[in-house]
Amino acid sequence: MAGQYLQLPIYAAAASAHHADTSLTRVSTAYWFITERGGFAVREVEWDAERNGRFEDVLGRIVDGIGTGLFPAHPGDDARRGPKNCEYCPYDAVCS
Repeated sequence: MAGQYLQLPIYAAAASAHHADTSLTRVSTAYWFITERGGFAVREVEWDAERNGRFEDVLGRIVDGIGTGLFPAHPGDDARRGPKNCEYCPYDAVCS
């Protein structure tokens, strides 16, 4: 998904690192949709070695790209006053 869904993996990695000296062997994460549109659903995502490996691969690619100067902007869809993700950015006047 082009590195767009990293929030849960980052939380899982942080929890694992924080409890590395304990008997914590299982990390579970979840998306909690807090609107009617999302049906107030909870979608659990079990954190396992396969998911961790994928996360490390994606994170490594992002870090490698940043190291080579590649850090593309993703301003989002056009809104009323320009790209949606730029709406509150103080640098929107100088950003290409």
